[in-house]
Amino acid sequence: MSKIDEIKQALVAATPGPWEPAEPDNEETDGIILWAEVKDSPGSYTGVCEFHPDTFVKDEDVNLIAKSPEYIAYLLKQVEQQPELWDCPSCGFAFDACHEDVDPVTGEGNGNYTCPLCELIEVEQKQNQLRKALRDALKLMDKKHYGIAQKNLVEALAVGQEGEGNQ
Repeated sequence: MSKIDEIKQALVAATPGPWEPAEPDNEETDGIILWAEVKDSPGSYTGVCEFHPDTFVKDEDVNLIAKSPEYIAYLLKQVEQQPELWDCPSCGFAFDACHEDVDPVTGEGNGNYTCPLCELIEVEQKQNQLRKALRDALKLMDKKHYGIAQKNLVEALAVGQEGEGNQ
C-alpha cells in the first residue's frame, strides 16, 4: 500500500470533519474539546479529542489540529492533480505526459512519449549539421555568385540562432 493510500484510509477512518474547538460547557470536562457534528444526526455533536487543562496547548495548535481533516483532504487533491511524470531512459529528464507522441495521420496519441530535452538536443544537432552543410556549400560556390549567396546564407543561418546570443 502506498503512503498516499494509507493517508486516504486514515482520513476516511477518522471522525469526519469539520472539527470545531470549544471550551467545555459542563462540569465533566474542563479542557478544550474538538467537536464534530454527527452526520446522521444533524445538531448532535461528538467529541473528537480533549486537551487536558493541565497541558499547555496554544490556540494555533488546536486550530491546526481542528483543520487537519480539511487540510489533508485538500493536499491529497493537489497531489492527485499533479501530472504523471515520465523519466527519460536516455537522459533521466522527468517530463509530463503532455509530451505524448501524436500519430500524424490520425492526430491521436500513440502511447509513446518523446523526451522534450532529447528532442531539443536532436533538433539542435540537425540544425548544426545543416549550418555546416550550408557553410561547406558556400565555400565551394562559384565566385561569380558567391557574394549574393553568402549574404543570403548568412541571413538564413542567423534565423533560429536567437537562443545562441544573436538576438
